[in-house]
This record gives sequence, C-alpha cells and structure tokens, in this order.
Amino acid sequence: MFYRRFARGLVAVCIGFVLVGCAQPPQQPLPTYLAPAGTHTARLLMRGYIPAGDTYGVFVFGNAETCMEPQKAGAGNATQNPDATRLRAGELSTVSAALYKPDRTVCAIRWSFVPQAGRSYVITMSAREGGCASRLLDVTDPDRPVAEPTLRRRNSAENICIPMSQTRPLTAATDNDAAKQKPLAPQGNAPAADDDLQNLSRP
Repeated sequence: MFYRRFARGLVAVCIGFVLVGCAQPPQQPLPTYLAPAGTHTARLLMRGYIPAGDTYGVFVFGNAETCMEPQKAGAGNATQNPDATRLRAGELSTVSAALYKPDRTVCAIRWSFVPQAGRSYVITMSAREGGCASRLLDVTDPDRPVAEPTLRRRNSAENICIPMSQTRPLTAATDNDAAKQKPLAPQGNAPAADDDLQNLSRP
C-alpha cells in the first residue's frame, strides 16, 4: 500500500526533480534500481528519521558523473525503512536521499563516493525544521561508524550536479550546511543526530 501511495506521488516529486536534478520531467515512472549481478559489491542501507506523514526515497543515478538516469532504490516512511541494496564496488556511485512532505515540498541531497567490496554503508534522511539533513557513512562495523573518505557532496543551492573536479572531501568539522525547505525543490545538508545511527546491523 505504501508503495502505491509513493507511486501516485511520483509525478509531483519529479516536478521537483526538474529543479534539483532532472533535465526533463520523466514521461513514465522512474525505473527501479537493480543491484549489479556477478560483480563485487557493497551493501547500502537506508534509514529515515522523519515524522509521521512524511516519506523519503533513495535513488541511484545510472550516470554517476552527471547525476542523470535516476532509479528508485527504496522508499520509506516514519515506521518503515526499505531493504538494503547493493552497489557496484570500485567505481563511482551517486545516490540521492529525498524527503517528501505532505504539503508537496521536497528536500533532496546528493552524494558521490566509491564503495569498497564487502563493506556496508548507510544513507540517512532526517527531517529538520524547514528542511532536511542527510549523512552517508561506512557502517561495516555498526558499533563504530566512520566517515567515508571518498564521499563528495554533489548538489548545492546553486548547482544541481557539481562536477566531481569541483568537489572536495567532506569532514564533520567543516561541513555543517543547513537545508531550507521550499515548494518543489530545496536542497541542503546538515549533520544527523547521533541516534540516527542505531540498528544499522539489521538488513
């Protein structure tokens, strides 16, 4: 039932993505992301820390360099997180976490990184007053989450897909941007709370 509701809202969502990353509104629903077969992979968990009534989605871009060809990896709400998925290891991956509010506003954050074979990562989406926050961490040891050294932020208020050559490593000490929510497509990043990292060992 939740996924039917998510699909019905997809048209409105993709109108927002025109401003935050899609070149044109898709003429049909976004394809579902399929984990690569027959290659070395890393696990990606998805966690949402959002109020009742909000939903969130995680997308994997078919073209990691240009943030194009979005595919749905999972969708969740205040009580349900999607199953983990797999990313191809050893090459650039670009993923997006997006928060959808009942008033049809959207807050989306994009990350690029190079997953390593056999490791586990988590992408989180948290609601904030007037916006959202997201993190992407290496949680191979769920008791000791660590920063992912290859992680790069790919969107900003001015650019929906920052070229990789213009990105820089992210650190907790220097990256503390806040997202503001606006109709159809705000963007931003802020650190998630410590309790956002609980229960990461579950699939």
